[in-house]
Amino acid sequence: MEENKQPQAAQPQKVNANLPLQQAIDTLQAEDTPENRKKMLGIAAVSRYLVPVTLTPPPPRDEAGRPIAQPDTQMAIQLLTNKEGQKYFMGFTSPERLAQWPQRQKGDIVMLPFDQFAKLLGEEKCPAEGLVIDPFSKNVTIPKSLVLNLQQGKERLRNIRSITKNDRVVIEDPTKSPDDLINALTAVCKKSAEVNAAFLRMMYVNGKKNYLLVLDLKEGDEGRKQVLQQLQEAAKPHLGSLAMGVSLITTDLGKKGAKDAKPFYKKMFYKLPDLTLPVS
Repeated sequence: MEENKQPQAAQPQKVNANLPLQQAIDTLQAEDTPENRKKMLGIAAVSRYLVPVTLTPPPPRDEAGRPIAQPDTQMAIQLLTNKEGQKYFMGFTSPERLAQWPQRQKGDIVMLPFDQFAKLLGEEKCPAEGLVIDPFSKNVTIPKSLVLNLQQGKERLRNIRSITKNDRVVIEDPTKSPDDLINALTAVCKKSAEVNAAFLRMMYVNGKKNYLLVLDLKEGDEGRKQVLQQLQEAAKPHLGSLAMGVSLITTDLGKKGAKDAKPFYKKMFYKLPDLTLPVS
């Protein structure tokens, strides 16, 4: 068993099973399709995992036997070595899956996000070749290159959400209509009473290209969160290497995105609101 030392310790947390990821893995292993694979990877990239570690020096314990991190406590992530001698990080989706690891009795367990694995794998001296989700049961391997690509996609989306006044933003129509993406988004819009109209543009933020989805939604918060999640899920299999930012037409970015654009979806008798009105 190998270890990857880190200068900080994490406090173990009580967790339940990551059912969405477990279900996505089960669906993929039952039917390995591009759509199922992308859905599973999308969930994996935003998940947290139970991770076996070694804490040194051994910290004191509470009444339940859980370690109490000290200022000098260091955390070493335990690595899995396969038959070819390649080393991988391990991430478990539940205590039950963790219990199937033959060496579970050794060391402590902490919760780590996917972002932490990506950060470590991006370091030049990292000995790991990737991440294995639920080894000894489901054995889903995500190689280093794919972990880093997934993280880059998340970073692009974060950048879209954090646009500032100093950023150079250019919005235009796609040079080639992304028909598969538009069809997937349209299918969600048609089923939702919340969506009055939807626009899809290309947005360049400081030269970096991504999609921008502008939505004209009914007033009120009821149903908004659900339809936004559904649109993001529907888009994932069709985004390729790009991210898709989402903005409401009532925001400054949304107004800029909808200006001089035709909606790819609109309800009957839809009328574009006045985009010159200030944001409330």
